[in-house]
Amino acid sequence: MSLTERDLCNICKQNEASSTFIWCIDCEVSLCMDCEKHHKTSVASKDHKTIITEDYHKLPSFMKETSNLCKDHDRKYELYCTGHASACCSECTSDKHNHCQDMKRLSEIFRNIKSSDSVPLLDKDLKDLGEKFEQIIEYLHNSITTNKNQKIQIFKEIKSVRKSIDDNLDKLESQILDELESKHSMIQSKMEDLVQQVEQRAKQIGHLQEDFSKMTQYATEWQTYVGLREIEKASSQEIKYMEDLESKGNMDKNNLHVNISSALQSILTDVKSFGDISIKIQPYSSNATGDEVQHSVPKFPNIEQIKPTFLNTLKFPEGQKYLMMKLLVLDDGKFLALENHQKSLMLFGSDGYCWRNVVKFTQDDFPFNFCNISNNIVAVSLYYKHQVILVDIEKNKTIETIDISGACWDISCYGQTLAISLSDDAKIIILNLKDKSREVLEAVQLTHLVLFEENIYCTACSTDEVFCYTVTGEHLWTVQNSDIVMPEGIAVDMNGFVYIASVGNNSIMQLSPDGKSHKTVLNEEDGVIYPKAFDINRKAGLMIVSSQTNYCTQEAFVYNI
Repeated sequence: MSLTERDLCNICKQNEASSTFIWCIDCEVSLCMDCEKHHKTSVASKDHKTIITEDYHKLPSFMKETSNLCKDHDRKYELYCTGHASACCSECTSDKHNHCQDMKRLSEIFRNIKSSDSVPLLDKDLKDLGEKFEQIIEYLHNSITTNKNQKIQIFKEIKSVRKSIDDNLDKLESQILDELESKHSMIQSKMEDLVQQVEQRAKQIGHLQEDFSKMTQYATEWQTYVGLREIEKASSQEIKYMEDLESKGNMDKNNLHVNISSALQSILTDVKSFGDISIKIQPYSSNATGDEVQHSVPKFPNIEQIKPTFLNTLKFPEGQKYLMMKLLVLDDGKFLALENHQKSLMLFGSDGYCWRNVVKFTQDDFPFNFCNISNNIVAVSLYYKHQVILVDIEKNKTIETIDISGACWDISCYGQTLAISLSDDAKIIILNLKDKSREVLEAVQLTHLVLFEENIYCTACSTDEVFCYTVTGEHLWTVQNSDIVMPEGIAVDMNGFVYIASVGNNSIMQLSPDGKSHKTVLNEEDGVIYPKAFDINRKAGLMIVSSQTNYCTQEAFVYNI
């Protein structure tokens, strides 16, 4: 029976739009108000349960299609055969179930069904499943966003590698073109001088020809005799000059030729692709059992799971000693070093080889530290000048100078916020790079700091302490223990773990984000000695650690974290 057919009285067939119809659950008929009164007073139907048809229509279709009447005998179901898992009327027992032993009355099965434990358990299961699907949908949306970000990051990495190759090729091209210009100029200058000499000699021969002609026309015999000897002597000298030109190699032709580097030519033949894009499957795990649905939430590694993996070292130019006051990992995997002896900013490629000096500083500048603003821009703190300068490492020049009210010590950047410690005043300046607004925080006498999200992490070398403050100046925690000795450099990884350069015991320590647990991740067995220069780039997932003896940096180790 369709829904529209049920919205009329099945007894009197009345169908009025203004009428309210009643549905008898037991009879499975629709009743108008008049017929419903007779239905209630009838002995056979006075105990039947009824509801308004409007509420009845709210039931799911599969429930409305579930009838109380046997479709074979048109009688009300009274029994339930557990063997066949089906309801039975009184006639079904003799027709189909006369041998069935396990027959139960439906009234016993249905008794208190809505108040039974099955209802809240199923309700809970449905809610858990709903939450599970919401979490899966969120997980899938996050995966889509992650893949999009991965695509953007890989695109940037490819472009960065291409730019690095182009920059290096431009540099090599410039060098060989300079060499070409130099050698061509040398040959041209030599040849022009020779041409000038030969032209001068040719003029001398011309003069001798004129003298000879006039002599034969106008000179006496005696004059002719003397003239012949003089002209012959002069011409002999020119013949000797010409012979010398050939014998001494002055007439040899200087041909310019180029030998293109075989390594460079191999790019055209051996390099068949820029790389390859692979899809690595990260299994999704979820435990779902019976009445419990659990969502697998990605977990951060604990402090015991983290171990740096050695990648390579920086290759310092030979012939002199270096003291790296600060090392910095750039987003594209290149490295910057603040070198003390030459007072210069040195750029290293991702392979560890030195590319060039970016800028040089004077003794009056006293650059103390620097940090990454973007991949091409770094901020350098100038202690004596009470300034912070922004340096474009691609253009090799300072692009902005920011005056600071004090001797600039350490410096760190997160997003568009710059944290600058003042050596003399034990203060930290929080500088907004967009509008240059500033806030001043009272702090401890710190050695180094790093800014991460809403927190500032600091080391105090003199007291062997590590502090954590919010950017508003609220103190969160202090760590001091025997494993941290003369802490200097400090950095934070992508999971919020804090790394300390403990120079007093030649180690790199790691603290949990709350400062409650710690462990040593690198020590002397890893070649780490007095690790004064130290940095972590969260985006690149790289850490660099220096090893220093006798005021010289001996090594700079690069690790994957």
